[in-house]
Amino acid sequence: MSASSKAMHDAAVALQDAAHAAFAFGRAASMLIEVLKTVADLEARIDALEHAVVAPKDIDASGGKRGAGLQLKRYAEMRSHVGTNTAAGLRGRTPQTLRKWACYEDGPLRPVRVNGRLSWTVADIRRLLKNGKS
Repeated sequence: MSASSKAMHDAAVALQDAAHAAFAFGRAASMLIEVLKTVADLEARIDALEHAVVAPKDIDASGGKRGAGLQLKRYAEMRSHVGTNTAAGLRGRTPQTLRKWACYEDGPLRPVRVNGRLSWTVADIRRLLKNGKS
């Protein structure tokens, strides 16, 4: 093979390698675009869920059992379980009291543990409010 044909062959191989790299880069770019679209979709879903769920700060602490009952009705329409802070607000207790109930298993409510977190059943809270137990 002559020097000029070797140079042309090397240039053709380099060009082919560059074309493969450009193709791989294009595929990676389109995969990244799909991931970004998925992330944006998930963020939009999270925002919608945050707006749909009643925040614990929305609970009327001065509403007593009547106010808590109305709040529980709203929760029951959307969720079957609530977090410790929300359950404490609905019960008129501190979150630490509910955590103590969970630890010693001596309270009127029993939580469900999911990945180490406590969830309190809305139906149980409603039942306790109807029975008038604290």
